[in-house]
Amino acid sequence: MSDQSNLKKSSYPFWQDIKRQEEEEFVIKQARLLGVDYINLTGYPLEPEVLSIVPEELIKKYQVVPYKKEGKLVKLAVADTKDKKIAELIKLLESTTKYRFEPALSSKSSLLYGIKSYDLVVPHEEKVVEEKISFEEKIKHLVDLKEAIAKVPTTKLVDTILSGGLATRCSDIHIEPRENDIKIRYRLDGVLHDVANLSKTAFKPIIARIKFLSKLKLDITRSPQDGKFFVYYKNQRVDIRTSVLPTMHGETIVMRLFGAEAVSLKLDSLGLLSDDLKSLSEALKKTHGMVLITGPTGSGKTTSLYAILNKLSRPEIKIITLEDPVEYHLEDITQSQVDPDTGYTFASGLRSILRQDPDVVMIGEIRDFETAEMATNAALTGHIVLSTLHTNDAAGAIPRLVDLGVKPFLIAHAINLIIAQRLVRKICSTCQEKFRPSEFYLKMINKMIEKIPADRKPKKLPQFFYRGKGCLTCNKTGYKDRLGIFEIFKVDEDIENLILSGSTISAFKKEALKKGMITMEQDGALKVIDGITTLEEVQRVTRE
Repeated sequence: MSDQSNLKKSSYPFWQDIKRQEEEEFVIKQARLLGVDYINLTGYPLEPEVLSIVPEELIKKYQVVPYKKEGKLVKLAVADTKDKKIAELIKLLESTTKYRFEPALSSKSSLLYGIKSYDLVVPHEEKVVEEKISFEEKIKHLVDLKEAIAKVPTTKLVDTILSGGLATRCSDIHIEPRENDIKIRYRLDGVLHDVANLSKTAFKPIIARIKFLSKLKLDITRSPQDGKFFVYYKNQRVDIRTSVLPTMHGETIVMRLFGAEAVSLKLDSLGLLSDDLKSLSEALKKTHGMVLITGPTGSGKTTSLYAILNKLSRPEIKIITLEDPVEYHLEDITQSQVDPDTGYTFASGLRSILRQDPDVVMIGEIRDFETAEMATNAALTGHIVLSTLHTNDAAGAIPRLVDLGVKPFLIAHAINLIIAQRLVRKICSTCQEKFRPSEFYLKMINKMIEKIPADRKPKKLPQFFYRGKGCLTCNKTGYKDRLGIFEIFKVDEDIENLILSGSTISAFKKEALKKGMITMEQDGALKVIDGITTLEEVQRVTRE
């Protein structure tokens, strides 16, 4: 290599520095002319806390860097303070965060340095930092919420809506834009209730704030997005799963709230009658076999699975779950979440789990042949397998597995017990009142319980029944909280023979009823007689 080449190579950083210096001097002059702050990010001590205020996707898309925080004011390094897109970004950030933003002029080289520094300065855990929610402690029920929503500024609407959802213990919050307004609805004890109608002008700040919290792309409005975040409410962590869906009048949002209740749920608090609880407990004492829970979406299947896991959990047993998603975090249990985008499905995940030497395997749902076949084989080879299926009743689980392609002889020997369930609302204990039933009411109850085995049927009906009058505690519904109604289908030798012979659902059900099985409707009727729920509620969930 010539001396001239060596000179050029060694001099390159020098000429590069001269070029950068000239660039910085030019930007300094521009900042003075415009009357705005100037910042050179090269070597500037960027802090993770400040960088994390703006989502990574926006930093990289708009080529901006938050570099300084003074109280509620955040200084934002930009290449052009007059750019309309930067003005729109600042408006968006101010509607989704608790800060004000002020642009400062920076050179392109300086900005590039700051953006490249982001991944080095901000560790992963800082990128998913929890956003603080200002909860309205005064909200106790829907009446309080409606008053609060009418008073709060637009920037506080999301916090107030979340406060109301957590205070009333709703399971889902629906935010639905319509042609002229926005409807807010809560699902309380399985039933949707209108909460408020908001002005259409409030929609943009609401959707932006929720997307920001859920780490969703703020500028995508025509494709569905799913995200999540968590908050701490009364010292308990609440996980919130967000679904955003484009519609005619804007993006509709559903936030599902997952509290800590199911984590400590006991098996005997689900609502199982004593004989049914005994049957389930006996099935769980076995060293292998499958226990399936059936029912539609929202019937409490996952909650029941967690209660069973709590029952089984002890130091000498290895329990692994495969879920979509992991809804509650359980101590001393290995939980895994499927991710179809990376090829980690129930089938592939189950294959890997079985190499981990588990005693108990919980599969969130059996959806396909491969998962069904592996789960059945696992139940036959020394594992307790817990899972769910979408069928209307317990007996329907058997033909469902056959439809998926599992051989009847495998099903017959693998399944120990099948549970079908629904959730009914309980009568509010605060406003509970007695009433004398009509002849028609008594006739309906008698019809429901007439085929219950004699040893499980009440000797006579009570003189009075109960209902909820409606009060603030139950948000004027007459109901507060829910419990399950069940049917427990035991697979014994006679049922096995019916499975092997390819019998129908009606044949399975007839045999189970002959052996003393109580249907969900009958279970519900017994809970009506005991004053736990109402006839109308049992009919609603068993006939819908």
